[in-house]
Amino acid sequence: MKKGFSLIEIIVSRPTPVLKSIIARYKQMYNKDLEADVKSETSGTLQKILVSILQCNRSVNVNVDQNRKLIPTKLGK
Repeated sequence: MKKGFSLIEIIVSRPTPVLKSIIARYKQMYNKDLEADVKSETSGTLQKILVSILQCNRSVNVNVDQNRKLIPTKLGK
């Protein structure tokens, strides 16, 4: 389980350019596709999340719109 947790931590915490380097290095070292290996070792929602991240479609924009609410809130309830 520790190995799996480490992989998750690495995948979700790296910015897209670094993740692309990790994917390329994995291919060099193991002659395997990291996304395919993740698909074979995971399932369900976790698999969908990790594969989505490995496809490197995340924005590299680090600017955050402070005026935009992600979760609607109601005070007093």
